[in-house]
Amino acid sequence: MLSSPDFIKKNHALWIEIERSLIRSLLTAPEALSKISNFLQPSDFFEPQSALFYKVLLEVYEATNTFDWSVVSARCSELSQGREPFPTPDSVTNYAIELIRWSIGGDIEWLARRVKCYSLIRETRKRFLGIETSDPETWLNEAKELNDYLISEMEKTDNHSISIQEAINGDGAPKISEVPFRDLASIIDGFRRGLVYVIAGAPRVGKTSLALNLASIFVQEKMNTLFVSTEVDASALAEMLVGIRARVDISKRKRGFLSKEEETKFLLARDELKEAPLSFCSKERIEDILRVAEKLHAQKPLDFVFVDYIQNLKTNRRHETRAQEVAEISRELKNAATRLKCAVILISQLSRDAEKQQRRPRLSDLKESGDIENDADVAILLWRKALYEKKPSSTGVIECHIAKNRWGVEGRVKLFYDLSIRFFSDLAEGYLDEGAIEEDKEELAF
Repeated sequence: MLSSPDFIKKNHALWIEIERSLIRSLLTAPEALSKISNFLQPSDFFEPQSALFYKVLLEVYEATNTFDWSVVSARCSELSQGREPFPTPDSVTNYAIELIRWSIGGDIEWLARRVKCYSLIRETRKRFLGIETSDPETWLNEAKELNDYLISEMEKTDNHSISIQEAINGDGAPKISEVPFRDLASIIDGFRRGLVYVIAGAPRVGKTSLALNLASIFVQEKMNTLFVSTEVDASALAEMLVGIRARVDISKRKRGFLSKEEETKFLLARDELKEAPLSFCSKERIEDILRVAEKLHAQKPLDFVFVDYIQNLKTNRRHETRAQEVAEISRELKNAATRLKCAVILISQLSRDAEKQQRRPRLSDLKESGDIENDADVAILLWRKALYEKKPSSTGVIECHIAKNRWGVEGRVKLFYDLSIRFFSDLAEGYLDEGAIEEDKEELAF
């Protein structure tokens, strides 16, 4: 198969010739538009001039049921607004002259189907490479950049075997960063490349806040990070991160209740984050997310990918059950962690049973697929008793149960969580949670 740059170079002249032949034929038989307009759209054209000209032909014919050159020419100039593809009225005339001089015309329906066919081929390649632009020159440049990266990655994996000597001398899963919380670090030996870390809990327990706390710390350490969220847009996530960094209540800021000191802290934190190596992604299909990650990784190797949360993601393939779809998404993220040599921190919901019973969560509560548990290297289950109290406090203790640790021990630790500012921190030395002691006597499932 040709690489995309070669594919475009080899075929773009043919695409333009077919498109112009179609336009020329339509100029002499505009009534044929009714036969092709149901499946051929202006966006299917490769050449910008032909795309706009076809769009105007559709408009004019729909309005007048005929073809008037002066109306078409004026409309093309109007839509171009003095820029490409028709910056002047003369440029429209020159385009028409070129059509008559060089294009051969032909069977309109056949030509239209060829244009549609080539459009689908280009769209498939564009989706594979994750290139959003439709401009031919920009597309060519981006395709070449990504093609070179993909070839280099393939060359790295040409030899799929590894000797015992190489395995022993290798560094296993290299550590990217230490765990930033004292008690949690006593169980989890850092965040490592190629591993998947699952953070799961009931709604409102603090899963996203913990992920944002970690992301804030990582980007401060200059770790290249991608944060995927299908629930919260990039602007809101950025505001939350600034609030966490500044330790101020952003809801108070929105209502204009911050003190001058708090506002200054917020603005300083915002300026710091402007230079952070952090990108956001709001796509919900795993194929699109992986293309974004590949593209960012080609520019600068990724250290962390956060996904909030897996149950919101979809695939392009059809599955008999939702559990099968989530299983595929989980495997793709696991493979991405290995391939990109980054850490994937995956947020997961729990099944309804855990919340209804108001009990500590278990691995079996991971919603919709047991494959999340299988693919995870480390699974952290969050529990906050205050969530179920009649008057829940805005501050308090959150329990982190390391229910799976492929590279170490399991156990439970506690963190302090200030819900008003979404901030996590270590508990004070010697802190005693008397309520938890009584619960521990009753629940020994850990």
